[in-house]
Amino acid sequence: MKVFDQTNDCELDLTRQQLLDLLTDGNREVDFIMKQPQPDDSGLVFYDKEIWVCTKEKSFTRSYEYKGRALREFHCFHFHDLDGQFDPRRPNVGKVILV
Repeated sequence: MKVFDQTNDCELDLTRQQLLDLLTDGNREVDFIMKQPQPDDSGLVFYDKEIWVCTKEKSFTRSYEYKGRALREFHCFHFHDLDGQFDPRRPNVGKVILV
């Protein structure tokens, strides 16, 4: 998949696993920019940016923004829980940015 590396100002062609490796070992942030605002699980809050950060060894947080404003809602995940959550190939993801 195409990933824009904002730090190095270049486009990379990475697999999901390579992106996860950069997130964990490279101490980077990964942003999913949505094509259209996406509802959360409750359907009450919409977001257009999903932000993934590795907080400590094999632990991650996912937070959200809508129109440039941070939302209070966030989720914490362990490495084993990412299979159903960290999915940059979802149809609504327009851009993947490595910060």
